[in-house]
Amino acid sequence: MKVDKLDEIGRRKRMARNPTGKRVGVSERVLVLLERLHWFGRLPTGYLYEFTKDLPHAKDRTGLIKVLGDLFHERTFRLLNGDYLDLPRGSGLLDRPYQQTVPENWLSNELTHSINEHSLELLENAGRLVPNVYKPSGPYEHQLFGSMTMAAVALEASRDKDLQFNPQHTIIDTPQPHYELDGVSVKNDGICSVTRLSTGRTFYLFIENDRDTEATKMTTDKSKSWERTVIQMKHFIGSNLYKKYVGAKKGDMGFLLNLTVNPGHMEEMIKVVRKHFPSGCNYILSQYYREFGKSVNPPDYVMPLLTGTWKRAGMEDVILIK
Repeated sequence: MKVDKLDEIGRRKRMARNPTGKRVGVSERVLVLLERLHWFGRLPTGYLYEFTKDLPHAKDRTGLIKVLGDLFHERTFRLLNGDYLDLPRGSGLLDRPYQQTVPENWLSNELTHSINEHSLELLENAGRLVPNVYKPSGPYEHQLFGSMTMAAVALEASRDKDLQFNPQHTIIDTPQPHYELDGVSVKNDGICSVTRLSTGRTFYLFIENDRDTEATKMTTDKSKSWERTVIQMKHFIGSNLYKKYVGAKKGDMGFLLNLTVNPGHMEEMIKVVRKHFPSGCNYILSQYYREFGKSVNPPDYVMPLLTGTWKRAGMEDVILIK
């Protein structure tokens, strides 16, 4: 091994590829890992473990870390049909986004993983590449917040046999929710839905990830603000316009999930909702996660977005899906 790819105690550096020449088998577990990264975007190790831990022949968390290391470092892969895939020098089936090295304490965080053109080609050849997958926008920190939000809903739904998670690409045909309201182009960060199988009711979840980087109150110009979003959602969800956009049926419900990074800012956002809903609002729900604040530290737990409590303006806290 090259010395510049080892740390001070002889371990492979986290961000430097260091292949050993090993031939790595592409199992169903590997395909699921790549597929979930394709659906949701970059994710930390813990979330990928949750997605695969119950698969047949799945390894424990330590085993998964070894698999993720092989997918990052190695260049030769044995496919399910017995063929071999040889990648160019300096490549792997997984990448590790360099932006995760920015925080001073980044070495204490879980590694975050992403796919690349080689893994996308592998998924396409396996018939598992889908169009119009969710693509979070903005800086790395905002993208990670969005990806983990979507993945958390999927993971929580998978724990209840009566719930079916529906990823964004099965609902709309664009990488982000994008529609017109009174001649104005509107975007949300993402959308997914969860269906209660015993009743057939679907809950459509429009996502807003806020890292306290945008204005809370609306200004005279047309720049994005939380207050402008509230007014738009009052029209879009409150008037049931969303149902045509997503193809909802009678009895389905729509919500705006507002996730931010600290309690003080969340309360300011709730005050804005109360301003436009004096009697309270039951479909704009708010919660905060400090881990996505100024110095991002991806949570090592699945955010309880379905089973945890949400704050509402002028109404009691609520659990989204009981």
